[in-house]
Amino acid sequence: MEGGEKGEVRQNEEQRWVPPEEADGKEIVDARHGTVFRLGLVLWEIETGLVPFGEIDGINAQRQLGSGILPKMDRVSPEMAELIEYCLQIDPLKRPTLSSISQHFNGKTKDELAETEKKSDGNGVVLHP
Repeated sequence: MEGGEKGEVRQNEEQRWVPPEEADGKEIVDARHGTVFRLGLVLWEIETGLVPFGEIDGINAQRQLGSGILPKMDRVSPEMAELIEYCLQIDPLKRPTLSSISQHFNGKTKDELAETEKKSDGNGVVLHP
């Protein structure tokens, strides 16, 4: 395989990790939303030991994710599956913030996370009354 071909394969595989809004060329308002999407994929990979949609190339994997098709959760604990699904929302504004993900690991449920999101300033900083 020549150098150019290797680069093309690598770029193709990197598409697997591209959030839908970036793949669609939309204006990125807050890059942290994409970070959360990628984190959801990494959590899935950690839980399963597999690459998300590893049976297909990166571009088609990204298309699956971009159309709302998620990797199978049958090898993921129910609690982690809930968090991963929350991170992989198509709409970046519906994804949790990094601080609420941290709270999840401290025992909060998805409903509690959503309530925390309502009280945040949109940047993951929780506003206290």
